[in-house]
Amino acid sequence: MNNKQLKIFVSYHKEPIFLETKDIIPIQVWKSKSKKDFWILWDDTWDNISDKNNDYAELTAQYWVWKNYNLSDSDYVWFCHYRRYLTYKYRYNFLKSMEIMYKDSKSITRFFVRLFFYFQKSLRFDSIKNIKKIKDNYIEIKNFMESNQKNVYLSKPHFSLSLKHLWIKNIKIWDIFEKSLLSKYPDYKSDLSSLSSLHRFNRFNMFIMDFKTFEKFAERQFNILFEFEENIKKEWLYDDLLNERIVTSRFRPYWYISELMLNLWLIHNRNLKISRDLSTTFYW
Repeated sequence: MNNKQLKIFVSYHKEPIFLETKDIIPIQVWKSKSKKDFWILWDDTWDNISDKNNDYAELTAQYWVWKNYNLSDSDYVWFCHYRRYLTYKYRYNFLKSMEIMYKDSKSITRFFVRLFFYFQKSLRFDSIKNIKKIKDNYIEIKNFMESNQKNVYLSKPHFSLSLKHLWIKNIKIWDIFEKSLLSKYPDYKSDLSSLSSLHRFNRFNMFIMDFKTFEKFAERQFNILFEFEENIKKEWLYDDLLNERIVTSRFRPYWYISELMLNLWLIHNRNLKISRDLSTTFYW
């Protein structure tokens, strides 16, 4: 990968200290609904799906880059978002950090007080030390890629008991996903059983891909997601899903399906050279 270009696109919806270089490019997502301007790239310009961010989350940035950003001088694209990044050497262990904080707090009350301020500080993302970590991490990953040339670079897969039943809570949603997928790409039928039986999978929609691979992936991903969205609405399920998201505050069917789509697409494209040697880290 000597002298090849790697562009990192980082999604933001809250205003932090931005790290912006010629290779690290911040994007403000859900800009169409925001009252704030971060004065970086916005996901509501030109061809965009910014209005869908409440359901699609960081995918509105992926769509914007795919449709609008000139990647002709880039060999690889890398997507991260909010406080999550891919890393090569360093891995943030949240549970271990909580265990250390609890033991150090001496009491449960003191622990929760410290935990409150910990998260309050984390949301600001204003540490210069973290900015340096990201820069160093960028160099480490680029060096790793030079000696391990692949089409796709991912974090180590996360554990799950069953994608089909644990991750997709409503079985009807899975059925609509299958219908949407196979109506457009029937050649994926044999891959669905492999997907539903996975016990480890890649989450967070974070990856590094060579430019040509990303273009193919994005086209297929959004074709399927838009078909899935239309079928959800035809089945009159959207209001039910909206109510469930209000109750749980987290359930986003299109975002969850997109995580499955990345794993399904990798299963289908067995000829791709894939590295799963990276980790996911959180810079607080």
